[in-house]
Amino acid sequence: MNKTSASGFTLLEIMLVVVLIAGMAMLAVGTRPGNDDSEKLALSLAKSLDSRAEQAMLDGQLYGAFLYSNGMDIYQLSLQPNQGVQSHAWPGYRWQKVPLARRNRPFRLPDGWSLDLVIEGQPVPLAPYPQHPARDPVLVFFPGGESSDFQIALNHNGATRYLVMPVDGYIVHRSGRQP
Repeated sequence: MNKTSASGFTLLEIMLVVVLIAGMAMLAVGTRPGNDDSEKLALSLAKSLDSRAEQAMLDGQLYGAFLYSNGMDIYQLSLQPNQGVQSHAWPGYRWQKVPLARRNRPFRLPDGWSLDLVIEGQPVPLAPYPQHPARDPVLVFFPGGESSDFQIALNHNGATRYLVMPVDGYIVHRSGRQP
């Protein structure tokens, strides 16, 4: 009788190799640099500002962003008496808080994160939340689509991770420092 030897791999061996390769791939993707919440935070900030800039054009209303070193609130200029923050630039009007996003939550940064603001090339100091806004917002979005030339740096432990700024009529986020 001829004895033939079986050659090849068993199904169990092939499955073990596939599981090991998948595990190493997941580990590599999970530890790659920049795979954290920084892009999500920058995108959320940019979308919140961009949607209010668009809303200002659609509604014919003024919207403003009160920025803090650890977050942001959006307000709308209104004639409602005794509600909101008195405007200094528009006497008789008040800034009323507008909910952000669908979940009606304010934009706040986790510990270790901060915002820096530059308007028209000049740094603007930001206090931490919950400083009560007693002035007009630092960023105002007008019905004609105008706003200040601004740049918001999203920092993690002192290092700038993303920048949020207006570009060609949209508010976008970009990685790292821009010249």
